[in-house]
Amino acid sequence: MADRRNMPIIRVLTNKFMSWLLSAVVKQKICDSQCGFRLIKRKVLEKLSLKTHKFEIESEMIIEAARIGVKIESIPIHTVYRKERSHINPFVDTIRFFRFILKKLLRKK
Repeated sequence: MADRRNMPIIRVLTNKFMSWLLSAVVKQKICDSQCGFRLIKRKVLEKLSLKTHKFEIESEMIIEAARIGVKIESIPIHTVYRKERSHINPFVDTIRFFRFILKKLLRKK
């Protein structure tokens, strides 16, 4: 999220809000929760119990890793935005995200 020049404003706002919310949920600083570029140790990945299959999976990975005590770190990367059309529906996917977060918060460890 360091270089947002070509990033659509709706993505900037959505990413900032979702990263803030996930940071509060996992009690760790999450700079860009929606970045799909991840480095995860195999032994950590094998411990995660992932159940989602759409855009929630990025958030689920963060929550589940934090629950098992993994320290989540960020490194800056360059993002490239061209004129591709996003597959994210801001209304539908935002509702799905909030339902997902609510379920995670209500779920027992």
